[in-house]
Amino acid sequence: MEQFIQWFFDGLGTEIFSLLIGAIGGGYIGFRIGKRKSKFEQMQEAGSGAEQCQQGTIRSKVDADSKPKDTKTTFRQIQKAGDNSKQTQIGGQDDA
Repeated sequence: MEQFIQWFFDGLGTEIFSLLIGAIGGGYIGFRIGKRKSKFEQMQEAGSGAEQCQQGTIRSKVDADSKPKDTKTTFRQIQKAGDNSKQTQIGGQDDA
């Protein structure tokens, strides 16, 4: 019986250790991936005879070595208006 208890807890300890290492490693990798995402979104809605203008620019992040970081950027502009409306959209990504 003593041998069975030792065998059971040896396997359980290994499993708990593997789970702990996997959770820490997966959390770190997920944080690094999530940190590199950039989202930019503008939305406007207006009725008839409106004048709308949207301007937006995403600037690339630069690290200490002056190299642009590898980021995934989402840039979205949406405008909706009624009849006789004037709409202008200006925007994009600036690789400064």
